[in-house]
Amino acid sequence: MKPLQVTVGSFVASLALMTSGCGDDRGTGNSDAGGDSASGGFGAGGSGVGGSPDGGAGGAGGAMPIESCTFELGATIGERCGVFVDPSGATSGDGSRSAPFKSLGEAIEHGRAASYFICNTGELEEAVFLPVGSHLHGNIECETWAWTDERARWKGPDESIAIRILGPDSAPANPELPTSIEGLEITSGAATETSRSPTAIVAKNAYVELRNVVILMQPGVDGADGSAGSAGSPGADGFDGGVIPACASYDGPAGGGSTCGANGGAGGTYKNSFNNCLPFNGGDGLPNQDNGGTSGTTCTAGQDGSSSSVNGAPGQRGMGRGTVGRDGYVGDNGGAGGPGAPGGGGGGGGAHDVSGTYYSGDSGGAGGCGGAGGAGGTYGGSSIALISLQSLWAFENVRIQPGSGGDGGIGGMGGVGGAGGVSGNNMALAAVCTAGDGGNGASGGRGGAGSGGHSAAIAYVGMEPPVAGIQILGAFHAGAGPDAADDGLGQVAIELGATP
Repeated sequence: MKPLQVTVGSFVASLALMTSGCGDDRGTGNSDAGGDSASGGFGAGGSGVGGSPDGGAGGAGGAMPIESCTFELGATIGERCGVFVDPSGATSGDGSRSAPFKSLGEAIEHGRAASYFICNTGELEEAVFLPVGSHLHGNIECETWAWTDERARWKGPDESIAIRILGPDSAPANPELPTSIEGLEITSGAATETSRSPTAIVAKNAYVELRNVVILMQPGVDGADGSAGSAGSPGADGFDGGVIPACASYDGPAGGGSTCGANGGAGGTYKNSFNNCLPFNGGDGLPNQDNGGTSGTTCTAGQDGSSSSVNGAPGQRGMGRGTVGRDGYVGDNGGAGGPGAPGGGGGGGGAHDVSGTYYSGDSGGAGGCGGAGGAGGTYGGSSIALISLQSLWAFENVRIQPGSGGDGGIGGMGGVGGAGGVSGNNMALAAVCTAGDGGNGASGGRGGAGSGGHSAAIAYVGMEPPVAGIQILGAFHAGAGPDAADDGLGQVAIELGATP
């Protein structure tokens, strides 16, 4: 075997081939190999063609990833920026990027305040109390936790307010302690018959900033119609008169009974008073009928009670704008109608002395009771995106799609009056004086209608929020108040009273 012979020329040529186009692993080209150096902490080094007099161009070095705790499109959010939430994640998270919480409520319950980052896969469906001074971000991509222009989606549970921000009652809103919400599409929870007014966000004694937020409102629910009043109770019938013991202590038959103070008059009688046999006239029906018959050797009949024409007063219609509080909107229901007046009780017949034989008179029938008033209709629900209670606001690129207000419910009809009772009537004894029938009761009043609901972007108590920075998507449609009840308002901002 011959020994390997290497000439100087062949060695130099081989070395040039070996070093041609190779940069180091830090991205620094070797100028001796013909490559200009390229800087960068990551990525491939430069390449050059060996042997050229001026060297080849170096390759581009890799860039450090950009991190930002505030919105910067494409930048990633650092681990120490805050607490992370992924609606499609597992329930066993710890709030880190690699193991985010599944819900914002879970993050808040763990006692962590400040910044919350919600990535935009899945949909949150929860109602939370967001701590004052917190910052809520939703325009974040889940896989890399990078800022994006796609908003996270949030739906409030039905009958609930999605977000409440409640500052201390003793302190006013503080601009130095802002609570910010950005990058979310919030759909209000649906209203129901028991919770008729949807709202997305309520703030009390807080300074709130909304940026790049869309709020989609559900409609308010119509108020319920009032139920009809019950019919008045009928008057009880009277009782028959008849032969009574001679001048004993005997009361005549009692008049028909009533649950509303419209008793019939008792039948007349004779009684022994200090050894004197005295006649007692038939009793008057109630109330204030003055219709009892007289007693004696010639008796007179009791007269019928008067039927009432005094129907119940109508209920108060829903009036005013209503109030707002931490639990949402409260409107004005219609009032109940008043009861009808009762009919008069029939008068009792007088007692009769026929040659020393004594007859008590028949007793009167009771008057019928008035019908009950109809129940009032309830207010129509209001669709209000934001409720501001002594709070300050700033808006940037906020879009609100209004929901319609619900119509107020109509009042229920009053109940009909009860029929009067029939008097006693002893047909077998012609000597018995007859009594009067009870009169009929009047009808109850109709209930008042509820007010119509509002359709608004903001309802406020205290300082009027600025509306610059808000775009309204569509028209406002307020609910109607039937039967002269107040209609709702359809506008951007409405000032309302505070719910106690």
